[in-house]
Order: sequence, then C-alpha cells, then structure tokens
Amino acid sequence: MDAELQKFFRGGWIQTPFSVRVLDICKEMNMTHSYIYELWSRHVFPEDLQCLGKGIKYRHNPFTAKADGQALVNMEGRYKVVTFFRAYDEHNRLRPEVICLEVPGDIIKI
Repeated sequence: MDAELQKFFRGGWIQTPFSVRVLDICKEMNMTHSYIYELWSRHVFPEDLQCLGKGIKYRHNPFTAKADGQALVNMEGRYKVVTFFRAYDEHNRLRPEVICLEVPGDIIKI
C-alpha cells in the first residue's frame, strides 16, 4: 500500500513531500502499534478481521478518523490522500490489478 498527500493548488492537485508505504498490510492490520491498526482495523469486528481479498467484507463499529499534527509551515487548505493497493501472487509477482482510494479533506489551523 502506498499513500500520498496531495494539495489542491491553482485548479489542480500537486504532490506534497508526505507519503507512507506499507509493505505488508495484512501483517500491519493486527499489529496494535501500527498506523493501519490505529486508523482502521481496531474498529473492525474481531470475527471479520482477515487479510484483504476478493469478496472479503468488513463490518466495523462507527468511528471518525482524526489526525492532529504540527508543521513548521502553514498547511491550511484543500487536500486529499491518494492510496494505492497492489497485490502479489503466491510466487511473489506483482499482480496487474491496482485499487485506488482517494479521501478528500481540509486542513485547518486550530
């Protein structure tokens, strides 16, 4: 999984220096100190918590994802997180299918 933060600027989306790469999302889903667990999989019903796959459905308790941080520069504005999920087959070869998820939002100074 690769995720990058993009900023809306002058009518288009530009990359920022902020990105995250997770090499094994299935492993991270169960690690209580990982970002994946903290942001998402801790809310999934325990009986539904399994690795991503075709036809897998997840039920979770309602939750709000909230991120707080500090920056040395003003980051207010319209942003989106673009996440790409890529899978490998049983021979560790990259599969051609890619899942893309975009989550828009606004960064405000509090």
